[in-house]
Amino acid sequence: MNPEPNWQYQVRADGDARTIALSGEIDINGAEELHSLLQEVVDAGGGVQVDLAQLTFIDSTVITALIKSRNSARAAGRPFAVVNPATQVRRVLTVTGVLNALTSGPGDRRNGPGVDQEPAALAQGSTAATISTPGWTR
Repeated sequence: MNPEPNWQYQVRADGDARTIALSGEIDINGAEELHSLLQEVVDAGGGVQVDLAQLTFIDSTVITALIKSRNSARAAGRPFAVVNPATQVRRVLTVTGVLNALTSGPGDRRNGPGVDQEPAALAQGSTAATISTPGWTR
């Protein structure tokens, strides 16, 4: 039995681009639904922004959903970016080494190095082996 969802979303359209604003807390109980939502928006075409300004908690399953969706958009030649991560969510994305990959496009160095990942490896769920984080070794 799944608990009541602790998160909400709103999809806003601006031309052919879509912004998905997330709020609340998302964990393993909502990650599959989130991934389905993101994939539906990616499949609709146009660019995708995921606004995390009102999101207060994520876990590794949510990070996986974001990365898979980003890779799917990239494979289709569509822009995908996470924007406005709230402080705690930004910290989780930073500590896990995926912030730059999710907030930047290919070759975009505005947020520092480490943004050019191997999409196929990330889509298979292997983030640790493919994301380059300066000063870290594995």
